[in-house]
Amino acid sequence: MKKGYTLIEILVVVTVFAAISLITSQTIILTLRGTKKAESISKVRSNLDNAVGSMERQLRGAKSIVSACAGAASPTIIFVDQNNNQVTFSCNNVNSNNQPSNIASGSASLTTSDVAISACSFTCTPAAGNNPPSILISVTGNDLTGQGSSVPVVTQVTLRNF
Repeated sequence: MKKGYTLIEILVVVTVFAAISLITSQTIILTLRGTKKAESISKVRSNLDNAVGSMERQLRGAKSIVSACAGAASPTIIFVDQNNNQVTFSCNNVNSNNQPSNIASGSASLTTSDVAISACSFTCTPAAGNNPPSILISVTGNDLTGQGSSVPVVTQVTLRNF
């Protein structure tokens, strides 16, 4: 009687190791994909939060709203800041096709070039009685690499110096 393994036994062992390797590699690939998506969403959220925060600080101290303040959404808002300078915030090239777009203040972009803006609006609510005007800023963006899903940011700013 010969000692050793039969061909069937070797094939079974190879098949079991191949299945374990396949499952392990798929788990690693899915984990890496999830990590990239989370990093992408975090980067877009940070970028949009920075842009909206900058707009919020400037709008809060604004002396007056120059653009129409009738409660309708607009891609642009114009106001007079604390130093009596006219400032414009605008949503440029907004699209849902993952094409380059940004939020700008004058000629300076408030968002980086790797973030696409898919929705952006400023809604001004006029002053009523003792209540000063307020601006609702609504922005949705995503990463141009297509790794993450859309990230919405919405905030309402009430003017202090009106």
